[in-house]
Amino acid sequence: MKKNKAVPSIVSLLLIFWLLLPMLATVLYAFSGQWDHSILPEELTLKWFASLFSDPRFIAAMGRTMLLCGSATALGVLFTVPTIFYIVMWHPKWERFLSILTVLPYGLPGVVAVVGLLQVYSSGPLAIAGTPWIVLGAYMISVLPYLYQSSRNALHGINARQLVESACLLGASPWRSFLHVIIPGITGGIVSGAILSFSVLFGEFVLANLLIGGGFETIQMYLYRRLLESGHTASAVVVVYLIIIALVSYLLVVFSQSGKTHNRREK
Repeated sequence: MKKNKAVPSIVSLLLIFWLLLPMLATVLYAFSGQWDHSILPEELTLKWFASLFSDPRFIAAMGRTMLLCGSATALGVLFTVPTIFYIVMWHPKWERFLSILTVLPYGLPGVVAVVGLLQVYSSGPLAIAGTPWIVLGAYMISVLPYLYQSSRNALHGINARQLVESACLLGASPWRSFLHVIIPGITGGIVSGAILSFSVLFGEFVLANLLIGGGFETIQMYLYRRLLESGHTASAVVVVYLIIIALVSYLLVVFSQSGKTHNRREK
């Protein structure tokens, strides 16, 4: 009995169209000049993008967001990768505990985390609430699951213990082995985790809004305020945001494929 393959294909296409419909409407609204009396826009224009890129607030907000997300991701990699390497090499029994610890940010709602951070850092010698530093620390913690899993999987994928032992037999120190043997082997995993972490932080709104508010306007808060002023300009911001996320996702796929190819060649 032959199966009809047309029905699943049609259902899949309809589902994809339904999921992409809000995004397509947003993109179309960002390029529309007048859209009142018809299903499609009556005219198309680029004036919303022109006004957006001529706004110093948008440029500043984008720069702050890039700096904040990039710094949090870089610091997370700097602290996470050596720690995981140390535990995998010399204290493998701690891996289960570390896995549970890094998953905790998943189960902690953003509002609850904000309340706790404000209670600790709002007064006393640790009073940094209302500054970008507290958001930077919160961002570092929130991306730990992504950095940990990608780095850990990469370390186990190249059999880091045997590589380090072989390098040490040849006269290299553990630190030199880590820099010149392990890091080149897990670069794909590190970059994939970093790009994924950056894309997650780029769309984060709760922590930045509640911890620093308008004192350090990021692209998420800029989008929220422009939404109250002009729907066309807000849609243009969303389109720019989607383009950046698409580029980050493309880089993620490229580095993931390059990492798999590198591992296959080693095997």
